[in-house]
Amino acid sequence: MRDLGLGGFAVISNADELDFAPGTRFEDCRIELPDTGTLVSTLELRSAHQHTLSSGKKTKRTGFQFIDLPGNMLRLIQRYIMLLERERRSKGF
Repeated sequence: MRDLGLGGFAVISNADELDFAPGTRFEDCRIELPDTGTLVSTLELRSAHQHTLSSGKKTKRTGFQFIDLPGNMLRLIQRYIMLLERERRSKGF
């Protein structure tokens, strides 16, 4: 998972994976946030862009939006982001 925020997140995959159209919804998705808990939400695929790396490998960046995320799930994401920030700071970044 990349770029997690309160509105959604992005994933990077092989170019031929996650072949769904923007607007596709996925109900009752569960995402395990390490050392924090399990996020449960409806997700909507908002964007998918293919990229070619300098090595020639093709990847896809896919963005998902959280739909009607309840307050307890928002707090879970906030706690996870704060955990990641603390870890990043402790490593001197």
